[in-house]
This record gives sequence, C-alpha cells and structure tokens, in this order.
Amino acid sequence: MSPRTDTPLWTQSYLTNLTATFAFWFNVDFLLLVLPLYMRGNGFDASAIGLVFGAAAPAAIIARLLSGRLIDRTGGRLFLLCCAAAWAFGSAAMAFTGDLFVLVTLRLLQGAGLGVFTNASLAYVSYSVPPTKRDQALGWWAAATPTMATLAPVAAAFISQRFGFTTAFLVAAAAGVISTLTGLLLPRLERSTQTVSDAAPTYPPLSYRGFLGAR
Repeated sequence: MSPRTDTPLWTQSYLTNLTATFAFWFNVDFLLLVLPLYMRGNGFDASAIGLVFGAAAPAAIIARLLSGRLIDRTGGRLFLLCCAAAWAFGSAAMAFTGDLFVLVTLRLLQGAGLGVFTNASLAYVSYSVPPTKRDQALGWWAAATPTMATLAPVAAAFISQRFGFTTAFLVAAAAGVISTLTGLLLPRLERSTQTVSDAAPTYPPLSYRGFLGAR
C-alpha cells in the first residue's frame, strides 16, 4: 500500500489501525498497575517484581530491531495480529499462575510483542496516509500512549479493588482481543514501490525508528 497524496487522513484503514493501537496500549498500561500489585499480594519481593517487569525491555528492543526489515518486506498485518494476540494470551495466563519463571516467560513474550506491534502499527501510518498529512496522522497515533497511560491505570485500580485480580487480568486480555479482532479488518500492507526521489518526506527504515523516533 503506497502513500497517496489524494487520500484523506481519516480513512477506514487509518481509523482501524488507531482503534487497534489504542486497545493495545490499554492492555499494556493496564498491566503496569495490576501486575506488581498481584505479585506483591502473592509474596514476591521487589527484586522479583523488577525481574518480571525488566524482562520485557530487552525482548522489546531486540524484537523491534529485528522485525523492522521483515515488516518492510512482507507487510505488518500478520505481525500486528500475532503481537496483539500475544498480549491477550499473556494477560489472561497471568491470572492463573504465581510461578516466577512462568511470569518472566510471559513478560518476555509480551516484550517481544510490544516491540513488533509498534513497528507494524507505525508501518500502516507510514503507508496509508498521504505525505502531506503524515505528521498529523503520527500525532494521533502517538497520542495512544499517553492517553492510555492516563486512563488504563485508573481503570485497573478500580477493577482490581472492586472485582479482584483475576477479573482485572481478564479485562486486560479483553483489550488485547479487541486489538486483535480490529486488526483483522486491516488490509494487507504491501511494501511501497516508491523510490527515494519519489517519496517526500523520506523516512528511515522501520529497523532504525526505535532510535530515531517517528517524525
């Protein structure tokens, strides 16, 4: 799907991608509050909680760097679907385990999913909107992170206190399911056939956007 200068910003593809992205980040930020409280309630100390949370970071970095070139070549739809589903599965599985090794494994899976999902979702923004509206599109796309960082922890605190941790994890998983199902509506993303001289503005390959940022 190549960028087109005559395409409006608020297309079905772009709105679908936004919906999937907002739901995904709700899942991510919801767990930021629920998981440490759950672990502390199950007797884990601060070092164990830090290990579980820290496990996601290297997985996200490695997955993001390795997946960029694959997404450029093959399109991002399958990657987006698999990563949203990984977060849904991981969130639900956490409700039924108190084993440190299992929790670390699930966080490694989610970390990799986070790194790849952001690449795949960003690919849709890069190729589905005209260059003249790309900065505006990226602004709305990037707003998903702070918006869900504001709303999801509040919802997580209320649900976990009112209904318990099992329900809270399942709510987080439901957000991942919504992201996955929404992603099914996205068209297949094909690599742009534009040359560097044709494309304006020029963006770095996805492999390097993790360092340079999306601008």
